[in-house]
Amino acid sequence: MAWFTEDSLEDEAKAARRLFQVIDQHQPDVATIIFKARHHGIIADYHRVPGNSLGGSFNPRTGVLEITEATFCGINRMPPLPDARPVPIHEIGHAWLRHGRPRNFTRVHEASNKVVRSDEWQVEYFTLAFLIPYDLVNYHPGLSARQLSEVFGVPVAFARKRLSALKRVFERGPEFNRTLPKTAIDFLASNKVFLREPCRACGKPAVIRVGTKKICDSCGEEN
Repeated sequence: MAWFTEDSLEDEAKAARRLFQVIDQHQPDVATIIFKARHHGIIADYHRVPGNSLGGSFNPRTGVLEITEATFCGINRMPPLPDARPVPIHEIGHAWLRHGRPRNFTRVHEASNKVVRSDEWQVEYFTLAFLIPYDLVNYHPGLSARQLSEVFGVPVAFARKRLSALKRVFERGPEFNRTLPKTAIDFLASNKVFLREPCRACGKPAVIRVGTKKICDSCGEEN
């Protein structure tokens, strides 16, 4: 299981938006993102399944994303249904972060399973950062969840969760340039974090972080 912090998940969400070519969009079309995720091999395919409630699942063994008919209709409405937009991004997030167990957005999380709890925290943060990216938010004290909801086309409750994270990002500083203790560097050095950023040398979305360095997992060049 990859090790992610809030900062690295901000980076993961930004890398995904860059790969899907929605880096500057406040309300990217989620249906198009599904197609792009399939095009880039993040998912193998997607299926629409019967269902009158919002929901979805991702199976890492087959690479297939499933979304209910209600979710499909919700993301294709004009304007899209705010409650529907996070559902496919959540499931694509599991694929992007390489989570290894089958997931279902509507299933009650297995609270006793630490791996599941960790994965769900990671993908929830990824989804928040993807749909409300820090770089597109003019954060300031007093910014409201309703304002974020209107600008980014998400539910107010979703925006409220992101608002607390935005405050922490703002207080840390947007560049995240802080000296890590040696113990943290040693830990990172033994773990790969898959950023999926395009490599400056070969162009493939295969950049990984090993320790404090970014290298391409395909050509080996440092980025």
